[in-house]
Amino acid sequence: MHAMSGNDDYVTSDDDDHAEKKYARPVFIKKSKREAQARSLEGVGHPGDRPVKQTQGHDEEVQKTTIRLVPMAMDRPQSRPKKKRQRTSPTSLGTALFEYGESIAGYKCVTTEGERDRLKQKRERESESESESESEVDVSAFDQAKDTEAEAETERAIRQYWRRPRAEPAVLPLPGTPTLAAASVDQISEHSVERFYAMSIPLVAANRMELLRRDRIRWHPDKHRHYHAKVTKLFQLVNGLWEREQELHQARRRRPGA
Repeated sequence: MHAMSGNDDYVTSDDDDHAEKKYARPVFIKKSKREAQARSLEGVGHPGDRPVKQTQGHDEEVQKTTIRLVPMAMDRPQSRPKKKRQRTSPTSLGTALFEYGESIAGYKCVTTEGERDRLKQKRERESESESESESEVDVSAFDQAKDTEAEAETERAIRQYWRRPRAEPAVLPLPGTPTLAAASVDQISEHSVERFYAMSIPLVAANRMELLRRDRIRWHPDKHRHYHAKVTKLFQLVNGLWEREQELHQARRRRPGA
């Protein structure tokens, strides 16, 4: 029995064919070497072995940084910030620049020192010339406007005088047409009365004799109880001018060929 068991424990080379028929011979791929490699890599992190959460956190951080670098003008064109004007550097031009004049729409005018001084002197000369000419023009214009205004007012008053009814002679036939109550006796002179009629002729389209005839009736002393001295003096002047005009008219008629 013992001998038989010994023979069974050992297989000779003659039994190889029989063994192949019963068993499939396994193929080993150097198991010991793979295990050595696996053990050598234990504890060493691999990019593929990182948790998914950590990878997402890293991507989010990169994504946030990229968004912050994108200008807002790309996402919101309507709120695009204005481009800042690049300031000219004096060193880039090789010459120092100075501000000149007032700023316009947020921009400042710059120029060289020599050009700035030249423009300043030119502006001062022009200002002096303009101030002198403006002073002369203003005085002349003021005088002309004043004279024109006074002349227009005088003409208006003269027309209004001749529109008044004869029963209301409250205004005297004098330059400035003062009222009977306000005028003094000294204001009523032959020169002022004669001047008034000379100014009236072109404005009312009437001859001198016609105007004097109308006022001889208007200013007769019998029609005025008040201001008797003023009215009497005025009537005498008007009547004297009337009589003189009558004599001239008759003399012209007596001339041969008249």
